[in-house]
Amino acid sequence: MSDASSPAPRLLPLAIFTAAYLGAAVVGALTTGNSEFIFYIVVMLVLVAVVWAVHRQARRMREHADQRR
Repeated sequence: MSDASSPAPRLLPLAIFTAAYLGAAVVGALTTGNSEFIFYIVVMLVLVAVVWAVHRQARRMREHADQRR
C-alpha cells in the first residue's frame, strides 16, 4: 500500500488541477482587488484541507482494518 501521508496517485491529477485554478484565481483576485473572491479562495482552501484530512484518516482506518484480518 502507499504511504498514508502522500495522496493516492489517482488523486494527484485532481490536486494539480485544483492548485492551478486556485493559483490563477488568487492572481486574478489580487490584481483586481476582489476581496469577496479572496474570501471564497480562503474558504476553498479550508474545505480542501478538511477533505484531505478526512480522506487520510479513512485510509488509515481501512489499512488498520486490513491488518487485523
